[in-house]
Amino acid sequence: INVNLTEQEALWHLRSGLNVAALSCRTGKMAGIASSYNRMLARHKVALAAANAAEIAPFRARYGAKWSSAHDTHATRLYNFFAMPTAQAQFCIAASQVLVKATALSPEAITSYAPAALAQLEAPLLRRSNYARR
Repeated sequence: INVNLTEQEALWHLRSGLNVAALSCRTGKMAGIASSYNRMLARHKVALAAANAAEIAPFRARYGAKWSSAHDTHATRLYNFFAMPTAQAQFCIAASQVLVKATALSPEAITSYAPAALAQLEAPLLRRSNYARR
């Protein structure tokens, strides 16, 4: 689900993954992820709005007035990908690391960072050992 993305689409997928982390990585050392996520949202509000528009545009172009349903299906698949139970411990660590850097970046730099950050965030989910146990 995270292939052939523009930088802006990668940023939106990154935000989606970090949203899953904020909701599911809430214990021990990971308890601060939700507040870090909220800081990242505030710091990069403008870039994230542009990323959302870039994510929605292909659905509007392809499906016209019925774009919302197709987009909702895509978003559900994306969130489910990041919520893979067998990889959550490593996913939470990756999310924490990505959030540290993303929150520190200037608003101008977040979009170009998104593809690398997305790759880091999804790496635990793509490991064969985690995927095979699914």
